[in-house]
Amino acid sequence: MADTMAEWVKHLLPTNTPMPVKYDLKTGAALEMKGVPFGDWRPAFDSSLIMHNGVKNHTLTLVLKIFYNQLLGQSIPRNLSMHYIEAGTPPLMYIMRPWQPGPWAEFLRGVKREAQKWNNKFYLIPPAGFSMLDVKVGSRTIRPNVYCHLHLEIMQNMANAYHKIDVLNLDQQDMALQLGVREKQLNSGDSRSNAAQYDSLDTKNRIQTTTTESGAVVEAKNYSTIVHELGHSIGLDHISVTHQDPVCKMAILLDQMKPAGTTLPALFNGGVNGNACYGTFGKAVRGGNVMGGGTAFDESNAAPWAQRLALHTNTKPEAWTVSMRPVDPKPV
Repeated sequence: MADTMAEWVKHLLPTNTPMPVKYDLKTGAALEMKGVPFGDWRPAFDSSLIMHNGVKNHTLTLVLKIFYNQLLGQSIPRNLSMHYIEAGTPPLMYIMRPWQPGPWAEFLRGVKREAQKWNNKFYLIPPAGFSMLDVKVGSRTIRPNVYCHLHLEIMQNMANAYHKIDVLNLDQQDMALQLGVREKQLNSGDSRSNAAQYDSLDTKNRIQTTTTESGAVVEAKNYSTIVHELGHSIGLDHISVTHQDPVCKMAILLDQMKPAGTTLPALFNGGVNGNACYGTFGKAVRGGNVMGGGTAFDESNAAPWAQRLALHTNTKPEAWTVSMRPVDPKPV
């Protein structure tokens, strides 16, 4: 089972190779790296290594540049609508309507709010003897750690964006009638999103439950679709793929072997996107992770920062130790 940074980095989704654009002349570290534009969907982001004076830790910021594309934009008459068929068993047909300025602005504020939940989670501790990022403070040499920060930059068009994510505006009145609930009860669990397509309910967090290997039910009270999907945008796969958990590995194998048109039992159906790889019937910490069906973070979620920091510093990702708590710089 994957329990080292080397293994976690191997299980990142394929990313584009970044291009260094600015170096620190004293240390030789790359201070800025730019993502590379792409044709198919894959993680891509800029990064900045911000050097501080030794009193506080350095910062590595991953900059996600995303263009959120309105499916049925504000230029379309608001009384028009289109049907949207969501795959499932049975498939569901919803109505989507043109976005309006107020709800669109509110949606983007919600996305920015959820993106902040990736911050204040990880610190990377340098390998023993690594001095490239040391700072002189008077007569002392200080060795800072590296704080991991995510910045979501919402772009106005695709010209300078690395991702385009389509966003549907669902007719919530129609949807509530179909589901037999009140509109205010609708949430992000009532439709399915992915890393390339969101919808207007995705900023409404929900209660999410996962069954563990012992049969216990773990409940996440504020599960965020946005946090999960942004994890994919920085390269993370589902949590049990990353940790190579046995039930997930079985689901992937069965998905590869099944004849065309065959549907597997719910636990195994979908391969890497199936319930088994979200942490169902695994350890409680798997289903409770943001890349499973929960709200918690673990050290493996820091893999995109470790991979990028290794490129900034010409080191190996596995040489850096992840701390889930703030760790102060120390004299050496």
